[in-house]
Amino acid sequence: MCGILFSTVPHDLTGMIRARGPNHYGRYESQDAVLEAAVLALREPATEQPIIVGTKALAYNGEIYGTDGNDSVVFFDRLQASVRDAVQIEGEFAFIYWDNDSIWFGRDRLGRRSLMYSLENGLLVTSVGGAIECNAGVLYQYSLSSKNFSEIDLRRTYTVSRSIGWTPNEQLLQVLKQAVLERTVCPSNLSKVAVLFSGGLDCTIIARLMDMVLPQEFEIDLLNVAFENRRANTMWETPDRILGRRSFSELQALSSRRFNLEEINVPYEEALESHAIVKQLMWPQKTVMDLSIAMAFYFAAKGGHSTTPILFSGLGADELFAGYSRHLGAYTSNKLAEELELDFGRVDTRNLGRDDRVSACWGKEIRYPYLSEAVVTHALQLPLDAKTDGKTTKIALRHVAKALGLEEVCHEKKRAIQFGARSAKMDPGSGKAKGHNLID
Repeated sequence: MCGILFSTVPHDLTGMIRARGPNHYGRYESQDAVLEAAVLALREPATEQPIIVGTKALAYNGEIYGTDGNDSVVFFDRLQASVRDAVQIEGEFAFIYWDNDSIWFGRDRLGRRSLMYSLENGLLVTSVGGAIECNAGVLYQYSLSSKNFSEIDLRRTYTVSRSIGWTPNEQLLQVLKQAVLERTVCPSNLSKVAVLFSGGLDCTIIARLMDMVLPQEFEIDLLNVAFENRRANTMWETPDRILGRRSFSELQALSSRRFNLEEINVPYEEALESHAIVKQLMWPQKTVMDLSIAMAFYFAAKGGHSTTPILFSGLGADELFAGYSRHLGAYTSNKLAEELELDFGRVDTRNLGRDDRVSACWGKEIRYPYLSEAVVTHALQLPLDAKTDGKTTKIALRHVAKALGLEEVCHEKKRAIQFGARSAKMDPGSGKAKGHNLID
């Protein structure tokens, strides 16, 4: 994950930007403005940023899979040809492009990388610490001379199929396998990757597919976080820890690869001490639920003894394949398609920006196989009964798990990370706190 920033106003965010990209830091200054970039080098050949050619400069954070060479250079070339066309290519990215008088910036069409801005007394665009989160798929433009600010809406409309009549097949498995394969690109000196691992259905499928596509010498770290929760009074034996061990054993039984279950234990006092920085990173999200989820991602991404910078996440599976319990009722009341469209349409602002910011502060990059545009397109076209029948969630994914030999995990129910890791309601007397309540 890289950190990028443009500013015409004083700021104190350089430290947070540099934390996201430990391999190189650079800046470009002109016209009383500055463009900064801190690089986490995960593509070869490594390219320093900002990329500067004449009066044009780029700060880029992301991945464009399937490209030869460094994708930041590929993206810069596309921008010079057409800014509008460049931001519609498939990839996980955020960028700031300085072209003479114009500042262009935005996120990919699904919003898989964080980018924020502020227009107070000038322009500030930043990976972390801004006032307003950029909408996914919207291209923003700011004129340094006129101070004119405009938006070009390039968002894609996500329409869920209303059809019924699913026949189980292997298509979803193959699309998911390809998405995982594309996301295993990494530097030649790296021989380990990691999964944010609760032991549940979504992440265990990813771990199994990684096992199938990675060279045998690669190790896979399974990052499983547990919080000392004084209300539960069970120390580290959280639901996710118990399930994580069980799914770890199932993965080991299917493969000779080295899987490492990294049990990350967060003491109560350490969790409390982290609240201030996590609140700052997750902003503008500010609810009790956001904090408990962000805490889990923050410590899981820290990694314990695992130092690999590439993390895989199962985010997106619930929104695409009907993973929440409320989806069961929505199916029986013929409102499932509308519910899924609502959930998926807001995943960039509710989840992705927050999770990016609290994870990337450790110099890590999260990759999302379920949010591959090929997987998204396939999932949207599936009949509704491939997702739920009103009794069982994520039917198509359970079929995938079974085809992969995951006989136990294919029956697991959804458990939210804040409850599985016990990062929610950690204090005695906090049981009445509601997830939508605003934090101080």
